[in-house]
Amino acid sequence: MTWPWPVSMGARWTSARLLPRRSRWPAPRTRSCSTASPREPGLLKAKGRTTAPLGEWETTPGAALEAVLTAWNKLTSTGFTGDFALVLSNHLFAKLHRVNGGTGVLEIAQIRELVKTVVPTPALKPNQALLVATGPENLDIAIGQDIITAYLGPDGMDHAFRVFESLALRVKRPGAICTFE
Repeated sequence: MTWPWPVSMGARWTSARLLPRRSRWPAPRTRSCSTASPREPGLLKAKGRTTAPLGEWETTPGAALEAVLTAWNKLTSTGFTGDFALVLSNHLFAKLHRVNGGTGVLEIAQIRELVKTVVPTPALKPNQALLVATGPENLDIAIGQDIITAYLGPDGMDHAFRVFESLALRVKRPGAICTFE
């Protein structure tokens, strides 16, 4: 980025990013993909989803690749093609970083050849994962309230603002979701 003045802000911005951030306000309320309620079942409990066995990721090298291949085959055999995303717990994501048998290749590298996106998330329990066909015909994000900013007033030497936005994941075709169980 070029600036109209001959001053480098890079060092200042880098040091500002490294400073610990204080939070005087409560964290925003968010819902995880495992949230289940009668009205909004979440991705893990969506009616009409496909399921695949999780397998023994803990003890068997190659079991993760085998489970993902099984789920991928189930989704593609029912007509879901295109890009796929693997969403898994941090625990299972860590298990993908080991060499698969005698291949000399990490399991995650082999899975990324098959799946476009691999996303670890702390929102899932340790042995939860799902594979999703990410096409716009399968799911999208609906905006409930576009982003708004409200000035809350001065707080000492600071000025407080509140930023609000409402988003919801809309599942159009629940068969595009394959949960590992």
